[in-house]
This record gives sequence, C-alpha cells and structure tokens, in this order.
Amino acid sequence: MAPMDAEHADAPPIVRLAARILLLDDSDRILLFRTDSRVFGGPIWITPGGGLEQGETYEEGADRELWEETGLRGEIGPCVWINQYESAIDNIRYRQSQRFYVVRCAHFVVSSEGWTDEERVDLAETRWWTLEELLASNEMFRPPRLRALLPSVIAGEFPTDPVDCGE
Repeated sequence: MAPMDAEHADAPPIVRLAARILLLDDSDRILLFRTDSRVFGGPIWITPGGGLEQGETYEEGADRELWEETGLRGEIGPCVWINQYESAIDNIRYRQSQRFYVVRCAHFVVSSEGWTDEERVDLAETRWWTLEELLASNEMFRPPRLRALLPSVIAGEFPTDPVDCGE
C-alpha cells in the first residue's frame, strides 16, 4: 500500500464492494488478468471482476463484470470466497470488500470489447492457467490464497459458507 501523507492519514476509507469471478474452463483452467498494479506494487495476476454499481447486488455485479471483461454470458455459481483489504491510491484510502463466484464454461477467446478505457490501460494480458502452472509460478496472484484454495473449487467441493481467501 502506498504511504499516506499526514493530511490524509486519518481520513476514513472509502468502502468499495466488488464481485469477482473464478472462471474455470472445461479443462479446469482459470482465467486471470495481469495488471501492473499501483495498489500491490507491481505486476500481479487477478480474477475478472470489479466494483458494484449503485443498487447492484453482488450476483448482478458478477454477471455484469463477466460480460464486460470477457464477453461471456454464463450462469453465476455459488459464492465460495470472501476477502477484504485496504489500499491507498493518490492519498485516498479504500476498503474493498469482495465476493468470489464460480463460473464454469467451455474454453473461449476473451473479448475486450466491453472493457473501459481504464481496463484497456490496466489489464496488460489475459491467460488461462492450469493449477500446475499456478503452483509452479513465481508470479504474484490475488487473492492471496488463490493457489491454496483453488483445488477444492476445481473439484466442485464448495464450502457451506464462503471462506476468507485473504492473508
């Protein structure tokens, strides 16, 4: 997280709700986006998804984000993970509360037609990863426990209550 200047250090964080997608293809690969993140200090691989719009439920946000970021319409599955973290960008503090939903699909080529201008700058690469590739990689991934928790999701073993996938 970027250091805060004294003037902004005591300001309460802006709460941001987000829906993220664990998009798994028919070969059990997960789709991730590489971003050169200012929040996490460098290149990192993240799941598709983003902030909810006013009045939107997490499930509605997951459905919209899936379409906008991949071009895919799919059935939004269960929420299996939750995560909350704080960050600062340009002296503004944020507290992001996320829910992760499983979506299964046939393999496809991701469409960037629905990307915002910001996403076109921030999302440097898309890639389908096997679990073996994730486990062998030295890359950084978010959420922090992605590699540890993904095997049960791939196996279709979903928790009764969402699991915290953070630190």
